[in-house]
Amino acid sequence: MQIRMKIFLLTNTNFVGDNNQLKGIQLAIQTKLKEQCEFQQIEESEFDVNSLGEKDIVLVSGSHGLIITDQIKQSKPGTKIVWSGHQYFDEFNSIKYFPDIVALPGTALLEIDKTEIKKRAKLIVTAGVSHCVNDQTVTEDHAKFKGDLPEHAQYPKQVGIILAGDAPTAEGKMMFFTEENARKQAVIISSRLKAKGYNTTDTAIMITNGPRTGKHNPDTGNAHNPEPHRSGEVDASSKAFLDAINEEMSQSQVFFYDFQFADLKNGPSAYKPMIKQVADSQTGLWFVPSESTSMVTESSFFLEKGIPVVIYHPSSENPAHLAHAKDAVNQRFAVDVTNEAISFEISKGKMESAATKIAEAFYQALVLTKIPKVSSVNSTMYGTAAKSDAESFEPTQQVCKCK
Repeated sequence: MQIRMKIFLLTNTNFVGDNNQLKGIQLAIQTKLKEQCEFQQIEESEFDVNSLGEKDIVLVSGSHGLIITDQIKQSKPGTKIVWSGHQYFDEFNSIKYFPDIVALPGTALLEIDKTEIKKRAKLIVTAGVSHCVNDQTVTEDHAKFKGDLPEHAQYPKQVGIILAGDAPTAEGKMMFFTEENARKQAVIISSRLKAKGYNTTDTAIMITNGPRTGKHNPDTGNAHNPEPHRSGEVDASSKAFLDAINEEMSQSQVFFYDFQFADLKNGPSAYKPMIKQVADSQTGLWFVPSESTSMVTESSFFLEKGIPVVIYHPSSENPAHLAHAKDAVNQRFAVDVTNEAISFEISKGKMESAATKIAEAFYQALVLTKIPKVSSVNSTMYGTAAKSDAESFEPTQQVCKCK
């Protein structure tokens, strides 16, 4: 009997986008290896390096994942580690031990970064980041969601707006999505909606925030204590955006879904249910902040749904975010809100599957030396991301044991 490869996903509740990258990679690896792997998801804070077996593999993400990599390699240098991220973090310059595989978007890398990484790891350059947004996951979350969603019969025009959050630069400097900028973005977005005839009584505008929205006090740079998304209070930046958009879009109906960690015990956040609502609407629009590379990439779900994706630029945007947003626009996968002559045409671009590319590198570099024979599957590297980031993933064929 063949022994299954054990793969640990080390997650962190404070970094939702990073966790989703890992889940996307998991789906792609499951597709590639079928029954030959077993996944176990563990919070970084609860992970015991001594629990690692000799042939176990670890998946990590984000700057915190680089720190965990360094710690694991110091204790067990033979452990194989795959790291995925959305930008070149300063931690690359301080850690002693590198992951075996490093995956980053091409827009986040300078040539000197590529050169330095290649000296110490296998570098996988991707288009965007891995994600787990597909027809199955959005449908499942939509069915489980506890909040009230607008009826399509009453609101055939449905707009989804994701609010930005505070975000660090590659050097660790925190950039803030301030109250003032939230009001500014609401006015910009409203002007685009008005120009396209969305300030009407049959329009539903769904808005949600995330754990990083309004997390910090911009004056001190410190996180609010308690954090608004753990206290049940709506953060100041979200309030400012809501006040402005309600004033600007007076004829439309606004639905706001406040992200609270405590609510996740009872069901999913509004993010994926909103995606399905917009995708199923007659005349939908999706607005996403450039500061979330993960969500910009995940918005490629709409490519085959006929729904335009519009990227806006909050005050928390850093150079890596801007580069990725420009690339998405150049590839015709999204349109930019700053263009006053914006045309909400159906996007026609394609996006390379980051997770599938990482899974292939994982297989070539780490698996071939561990498993003599692997099930034959479609290893095509390109395709429209609307299929799911794990390109050939089939929801009815999840045969790997996941814990």
